[in-house]
Amino acid sequence: MSNVIDKLEHVIGQEYASKHKEWLNLSHEELIEKADEISAARFVKDNIHDSFTEEEAEYLLQFKSPLEILVDKITVLNDPNNIAVKEQFSDMVSEMYDKKDEYSDYELNEDSGMQMQ
Repeated sequence: MSNVIDKLEHVIGQEYASKHKEWLNLSHEELIEKADEISAARFVKDNIHDSFTEEEAEYLLQFKSPLEILVDKITVLNDPNNIAVKEQFSDMVSEMYDKKDEYSDYELNEDSGMQMQ
C-alpha cells in the first residue's frame, strides 16, 4: 500500500465487507432499523480519499474498528433526538419556506389550495 490513507481504505473496506455479510442475514425490519448505520458506513467507505489527511488516517488506524467509530459519530450527528439536529431541521424547513420558488418543480398535492381545519 502506497500510503497510510490507502491502508485505512483497506482496513475500512475489510470492516465494511464483514458488516455487509451481517446485513445480508438481517430481516427486512432489521434492515430498515439499521438503514442510517448502513448509509453512514457506505458514505465512509466511499469517501476515505476525499475526507482524511494522512495524520487523521494514522490516528484512525490505531483503533481495531475505525469504521464503527466513524459510523457512530455520523449517526449521532443525524440523531433526531439530538437538539442540534432538531434545530438544523427546523432551520432547513424555514429556509425552504423562505425560498418557495426553488421547489416549484415538485408536484403539488391536489388539495394544496385548501386549508386544513
